[in-house]
Amino acid sequence: MHELINGSHYTDYGDYYEWWYFHFLSEDGFAANIVLHETDIFGLSRESYVSMSFCLSNGEPQYYKIKLFNGDIERNTKYLSVVDNLFYETMHSINIFVYFQKDVSFKAVIKKISFPLVINSGILYCGLDADKSSYWVPFVPKGSYEGILTVNNIEHRLQGFAYHDHQWGNILIQDFVHDWVWGNFCNQEASVIFFEIKTKYGGKNWAHIF
Repeated sequence: MHELINGSHYTDYGDYYEWWYFHFLSEDGFAANIVLHETDIFGLSRESYVSMSFCLSNGEPQYYKIKLFNGDIERNTKYLSVVDNLFYETMHSINIFVYFQKDVSFKAVIKKISFPLVINSGILYCGLDADKSSYWVPFVPKGSYEGILTVNNIEHRLQGFAYHDHQWGNILIQDFVHDWVWGNFCNQEASVIFFEIKTKYGGKNWAHIF
C-alpha cells in the first residue's frame, strides 16, 4: 500500500504512471490547467514535463509544454517538489513558478483551504494482483490563489479559486479504463467534484459527487 502523501511515487520497475493536476479559475473569466507529468498521462513515456492550457477573458485558448530533465526534479517523498521549474509545497501552500519560454511564464501561490479528500484509501482501481493499484487523491479540493501570468511580456495579475489532485499507480490507466468524465466547480461556500469512470471489463461504472 502506498502511503497517501503528495510526494513522488517514482519507480524504475514495472508499469508506472504519475501526474499532479492543478486547476485555476478567476471571476474575470480566466481559466487554466497545469499538469506536472512524472510520466505522460498513460505512463507510456518516462520523459517528465509540465503542460499548461489557459484562456484569458475574451481570448483564445493557448497551450504550452516544457520538458523536465532529471536534474530539474527533486523527488521528495512527502511533498511535491521540483527544483528548476519550481513546484514547492509546504503544509499550508503550494508555490508554482514555471517558465515555458522567454515571454510565457506562470507564477502562483495556492493556499490550501480544505483538507485532502481521501476516498476508499485513495484507491481508484485494484487489479487481480493485490500489489497492483491505481490511486487518485484530491489533495486540495478547495484552495485560493494569487498569481501572475506573463504572455508576450504582458503581466496578467490573477486571483480566484484553485483545485489540485494527484494520480499515480502501477496499473496503466488504458489497461482498465474505457472512458471517463470529470469536473470541478466551486464558490465561496463549497467545492464540488464529480466523475464517472467506465471500465473495459463488465461495463462497470463509478459515479461520484462530493
